[in-house]
Amino acid sequence: MNTFKNTDKFTKLSELKSNTVVNISVKILSKKQREYTNKAGTKSTYFIGVLEDESSTISYKVWGTPKIDLDANFDEGRSVLVYNAMVKEWNSKLEINLNNNTIIKKGEDIVQSTKKKIKYGSIGEISGKETTVNIKAGISKYNIIETYKNPGQPSKLYIAKLEDNTGSIDLMSFKEQNTLKEGNKVGIINATVSVRSFNDSKTLRLIVNDYTDIFIIDSIHEETTTLPQINDIFDKVAMPSSLKILADVINVERIIAKLSCSICKRYVSADKRCAEHPDAGINIEKYIKCIIDDNTASARTYIPVSFVTSDEHLTDDDIISIGQMKLLFRKIRINGKVKISDYGIDIYTAGEKDVELIDESAYFTQHIKKMESLLND
Repeated sequence: MNTFKNTDKFTKLSELKSNTVVNISVKILSKKQREYTNKAGTKSTYFIGVLEDESSTISYKVWGTPKIDLDANFDEGRSVLVYNAMVKEWNSKLEINLNNNTIIKKGEDIVQSTKKKIKYGSIGEISGKETTVNIKAGISKYNIIETYKNPGQPSKLYIAKLEDNTGSIDLMSFKEQNTLKEGNKVGIINATVSVRSFNDSKTLRLIVNDYTDIFIIDSIHEETTTLPQINDIFDKVAMPSSLKILADVINVERIIAKLSCSICKRYVSADKRCAEHPDAGINIEKYIKCIIDDNTASARTYIPVSFVTSDEHLTDDDIISIGQMKLLFRKIRINGKVKISDYGIDIYTAGEKDVELIDESAYFTQHIKKMESLLND
């Protein structure tokens, strides 16, 4: 049985437990009205949103009619004292329920914004095992697609490509978001992690839900300085759009040619034309297949030939020789699409901009010492 709790003792959001009645001193981060229809066909409205205090944030629902003091204002940005709030668990996460027994009073502006205190993860850390995530990212692309949310009901899908210094991922919303503009840097709280399966690959994406809060920020690199490690990739349920990896080139193997349709850019095999554009020309892109290692595991990666030479008349053997001189035993930072293969992990770059030569690696130093030893002998 729940106990009516009308005291001036307040519980921090970070200390809440399920199935308890608490008093909280919070700031209203967001407030949205929703509608539902009960079994009798009667329509009713309720409110949802996010509350914050100095310790954390939490989603809330308003059912019924809480008792609100005349000088109180339960709107976005307001600080309030909430008495007799019920803590429930929903979708494996705690949330606050406000009902007819809840009392809301005006709060002092003592609650500092926790948007800077919230723990943010990076895109490279998202594994697909989470239900929701908080991240900081820049928006590199923004598109609006005409689609159908429900059969027979036209809708618009808003898609933003998010990027930080560990990778990129798509954020999708069926509602227009004022903060989702190309070039903006944003903080995102409570975005739903979704896994999309297509053919043999699984891709991670983020979905804006009713509790998602998106706001403009000045910088995205304060807490996202650690790049993903190759060994951690094996633990992912699915992959983001791309990952950034820092590793040593330990082998330069051979030239790989990729063929694509000159119109739609889809890849085609050597003995087939594009099914949609059979009369179109074929683009040929050459990549150097390399093995990289970051001391946790190794992976295959494909570096554009143009990264090591602009001479289009060189033979494949000449390109490999140049590639070995420029890449072998050097440290590189690559940004690419990750796939699980028979080798283990393949990382596909899209162009020169996805590859950065950093410096001499430990492998390079060991190689030089070995060569000096042989010369001295």
